[in-house]
Amino acid sequence: MLKVTFLALALALVGCGGAAADGDSRQHMGEIAQQPGDYEPCAGKVCGDTCTLCAPGDDDCFETMVLKTCDSDGACTPSAAACTEPPGDYEPCAGKVCGDSCTICDPSDPDCVETMVLKTCDPDGACTPSAAACTEPPGDYEPCAGKVCGDSCTICDPSDPDCFETMVLKTCDPDGACTPSAAACMTE
Repeated sequence: MLKVTFLALALALVGCGGAAADGDSRQHMGEIAQQPGDYEPCAGKVCGDTCTLCAPGDDDCFETMVLKTCDSDGACTPSAAACTEPPGDYEPCAGKVCGDSCTICDPSDPDCVETMVLKTCDPDGACTPSAAACTEPPGDYEPCAGKVCGDSCTICDPSDPDCFETMVLKTCDPDGACTPSAAACMTE
């Protein structure tokens, strides 16, 4: 076990160019990003865009899994950038109501890396990583609305991140209810 730990530490130091994580790693990362004539991680990007310190195709560079963003000075940093203007016109909660799921990344931005944290629109229209405390429910979900007897349905509202749908196939019955048994539909 000690040999594995030593080997992992040695590889990490080699991958970092010998720089240890001594609390000054952010400055070291900024120096890497700002070296003249080298790859510029934030070239052509705006504050808040995601970036990588390693140039594409550089097999000798070890990129960490930490999400990095361009800051207002054009440096690629491992912390969330404090930008004065949003990086674009994308509004995650536009056309959505409180409690709807949302994504921080604009679907048309191929460079944006979305986190795996579930996010919802809050009462102020912001996309937040916590469950929104909505004063009004997003609406009454009717699983069989617009469907006919025999159509498949789900008990959970697709916009409800807290509802757990079972794997049992459910269909709309003649009364318009979503039931886990095969509906006995009368056809004419």
